[in-house]
Amino acid sequence: MFLLNCFFSNKRQPKILTGFSLIEVLFVVVILGILVACAIARFSRGSLFDRLNVYTIAHQIAADTRLARRLAITTGKQHRIRFVDTGGVSLDLDIYYIEVNNSGTWIALGGFPKKIPAGVSVRSSQSADYDAVFNIDGSSDETQYFNCIAGNYQYRIHILQATGRVSFYSY
Repeated sequence: MFLLNCFFSNKRQPKILTGFSLIEVLFVVVILGILVACAIARFSRGSLFDRLNVYTIAHQIAADTRLARRLAITTGKQHRIRFVDTGGVSLDLDIYYIEVNNSGTWIALGGFPKKIPAGVSVRSSQSADYDAVFNIDGSSDETQYFNCIAGNYQYRIHILQATGRVSFYSY
């Protein structure tokens, strides 16, 4: 009898609301997505971060090297990009300048020096020469390599002597 009254009764029993609203579920999904993104970034820091960091600094150095060449051609004065080791323990170069030859005196352009970030090593192909000089015709004094290294990722800036052409590539 009780069962029949439950099924065929006209009286509605109050429903007990259970579960989560759509907003609550979306909120949890968003928080989990943020946590997963942070975890992926944290655990892949050794690869993705290194690759992007070394690519960015190598690309910037190549662009500044091309700028020094372009300035030498347009101004009719020698320009150079010069790297400096600020006295660290390693052979890595820490900062660089673009300089103009003004009657035998090298003067740094505004906006320089630029710092090479920690974790990125920049090394020259020449053991004693950390600069590339561009003449007024755009040629360079010598063929030069600057290697940018972070982790397993390496990029090379190659400057040809005869033409002063600046190449940027990974190897």
